[in-house]
Amino acid sequence: RQLDLWSIHFPFPTFKQAVLMDALEEAMDLGLVKAVGVSNYDAGQLEEAHELLERRGIQLSSNQVKYSLLAREPESSGLLLKC
Repeated sequence: RQLDLWSIHFPFPTFKQAVLMDALEEAMDLGLVKAVGVSNYDAGQLEEAHELLERRGIQLSSNQVKYSLLAREPESSGLLLKC
């Protein structure tokens, strides 16, 4: 059995991004997950996570953020342009 998607919920300040992406890579290598993603990453963090995973041959499948008719910050922060 595999999880469809495993996401890092937010960029933990106590861990370097490389360590978090190592964990996602390990889950992929062990066949535990079909896809990996992140949540609540800003544009810079998203770009770094994408680059770290891309070097490992892994696609970053999602970045779940607060976005609605009332919460439009991803439009002004440049985050949507990174997706």
